[in-house]
Amino acid sequence: LIMGGGMYRFYRPNFQPLLLDPDASAPGSYRRVPQNPGTQPRLYHNTTLLLPDGRVFVAGGNAAYAIRQKNIGGFDVRLDVNYKSGLFPIGFVDKGTYAISAEIYQIEFFYPPYLFLPGSRPVITSAPSTITYGTSYTLSVSHMTSNASLVLIKLGSATHGWDMGQRLADLEFTQDPAAGEVTFRAPAADDRHLSPPAYYMIFYVNDAGYPSVAKIVQLKMPTAVDGA
Repeated sequence: LIMGGGMYRFYRPNFQPLLLDPDASAPGSYRRVPQNPGTQPRLYHNTTLLLPDGRVFVAGGNAAYAIRQKNIGGFDVRLDVNYKSGLFPIGFVDKGTYAISAEIYQIEFFYPPYLFLPGSRPVITSAPSTITYGTSYTLSVSHMTSNASLVLIKLGSATHGWDMGQRLADLEFTQDPAAGEVTFRAPAADDRHLSPPAYYMIFYVNDAGYPSVAKIVQLKMPTAVDGA
């Protein structure tokens, strides 16, 4: 999912999210699917984070640097001072037609298409709060399906429009629908550089791609034994 940005850091914002849907027959192996547009220019210093309930939190974005420039990317802009704006009085105008506030204080929530899938949403009713590398654990899950996936997604830490710490780990698991239990193995210790110790969201995703609301788990290294 690509959100925010623009032609330049502070100029010509992109309001329409773009979903890259895997498709081997499409150019670059992804089909580009436009989504409903946002309402605010998410330019420099924007933040986009996945939430445990599957929504996407969208905030920030400013054009403050533009007030110190007369020319941006080869385009002339003029300064626009509005002392009645109430929050941050200085913005700028693109060729006198499109005003962009210097600071964006409104947040938005994007609802991905998977939240509108038919059928019952899987529910993780219980999960461990802490997991250790290479160890097996059990979840209690309702509305499970025969074909499913179980993933860990590291909590976001976005800055300057990018999340350098994002991680996704597919987990090995078995499930017992009659008992409503899913048994999974945490990532191996050898994978700790790809899945470092941290807090993660664990999602159960059914065969239609409908995710549960995540539980938060802490992935930890094994406790040292005998001085090791």
